Amino acid sequence: MYFPLAAFPWWAFLFMPLMMLGMGMMMWLMMRMMMGMDHGSDQGSAHQGTGQPPTGSQSEVEALRRQVAELQGRLEAMESGAEARERGQVEGEEH
Repeated sequence: MYFPLAAFPWWAFLFMPLMMLGMGMMMWLMMRMMMGMDHGSDQGSAHQGTGQPPTGSQSEVEALRRQVAELQGRLEAMESGAEARERGQVEGEEH
């Protein structure tokens, strides 16, 4: 099969560097926008570069500790239930 040289779109290679620069600039802008978003802080700009974590009142801390303990208990119950079911399935397959 013969392709004449005149039919080859050689001029497309001239636009390749421009296209790549444009795509790189778009990616840079999108990453910059995504990194600049403040995802879900209730207090406006909570991160002002002070280096200290936001502090809550003692009652808030205790409430969060209770929630964590409750969720850990629920997770343990779910894991033990899943292990019991797996053991039951394995024992059922052996018989």
